[in-house]
Amino acid sequence: MNIKSVKIQKKFAKNVFLIILLFLVSIAFCNSFETRNVEKGIQFSDIKEKNYKVELILFYSVSCPHCEKELEFLKEIEGNYPEVKFLKYAVEDPKNIEFRNNLCKIHEIRECIYVPLTIIRDVGKEKGDYIVGFGTKETTGKTIIEIIEKHLRNESGELNTTITIPLIGDVNKYSLPVLSILLGFIDGFNVCSLGSLFIILVLVIGLKSRKLVLALGGTYILVAATVYGALMFFWYGVFEILGKYIGTLE
Repeated sequence: MNIKSVKIQKKFAKNVFLIILLFLVSIAFCNSFETRNVEKGIQFSDIKEKNYKVELILFYSVSCPHCEKELEFLKEIEGNYPEVKFLKYAVEDPKNIEFRNNLCKIHEIRECIYVPLTIIRDVGKEKGDYIVGFGTKETTGKTIIEIIEKHLRNESGELNTTITIPLIGDVNKYSLPVLSILLGFIDGFNVCSLGSLFIILVLVIGLKSRKLVLALGGTYILVAATVYGALMFFWYGVFEILGKYIGTLE
């Protein structure tokens, strides 16, 4: 091994060491940043003393863009509702996870791991309304305001269980077939499907027979639909069983 090779190896080892060091420093910085931004558990003992009628409980993540939107929205409306206690819990804090799980159990929320999760209820009552996700001020924000004002008017009625999906909004507005088509259309835009479609198109372009084109294209659509349908039913069944099992463990 000549001197030049030794120098190159030493330089390479030095660069690798610097990269690892920078990586470790960045991790430490991110952890300290998240720790500073995590809101600790808030005590509920003084809520009644301050004459609050309604409490809004938000579970969010510091790395979630939809949570950031909801936090900004809540900051805008807090001043308009002095009788509402706005409580915000970061899921990065293990103490808040237990509280969230208890609320999910009370409200029978299956989508408990998703953020943002908003629960609105009357002070002194265990059960209220909940919203999973946050779209925009005009959609989810409007729903939050409607639920808050309903509770302030002390109106009883069917509990609101809103689940919001980005680009689609409140899933309760759609029937099951329409929602399935929308979700299937969105899911179709992935690397695997587009790659397969590209290969099929390349093969079809070279064929001059309409029958062969229809046969090849039809076979692809039939097989893709069958496989996707089977996978959907399979995973739905698995998660349905796991959900019941996890519920018994909690």
